[in-house]
Amino acid sequence: MARDLGDRRAPSRRKGRALALIARLGMAVGVGGPILTLAVIPTLIGVAAGAPDPDNPKRGATGAPCRPVSQAEFERGWKDPPRTFVFQGAAFSRRRGDADCTVLHAGPLGPPYPACRFTTPAAVGVRAAGKAAYFDIGPGLTAEVEARPSGVRCVVTGRHRLYAG
Repeated sequence: MARDLGDRRAPSRRKGRALALIARLGMAVGVGGPILTLAVIPTLIGVAAGAPDPDNPKRGATGAPCRPVSQAEFERGWKDPPRTFVFQGAAFSRRRGDADCTVLHAGPLGPPYPACRFTTPAAVGVRAAGKAAYFDIGPGLTAEVEARPSGVRCVVTGRHRLYAG
């Protein structure tokens, strides 16, 4: 047995159904749009070229340049091998201390490059783009090292403090 409760004409839209659909879409865009926008803003700030580092507003600070040394001077007097890690294609080596790295940009549309802040490293070595550079930092000092496309830059940023007080 078969039932057919319709007629030959195509089904028509009920009156008011289109208005209800527009109202639902308006609510979804009106409520979901601002929430999505607020959720995306921190990501946009974080990846923007030249954006300030929220954890370290003084990133890229100026200071006295690090004293360059040869690889032999970098290796001299240490029994342990240097602590080495690779970040964004650049190999960083340090004697003692800790490192905190981020990616900076050379101008608004410039290429990204790695930059690391070292706390009490004593000596730092960087190998990037086939070139190596070694620096003597000194005891109890912090340094920032940037492996820019134009070359490695090292700056002594001051004495290391355990707290910012």
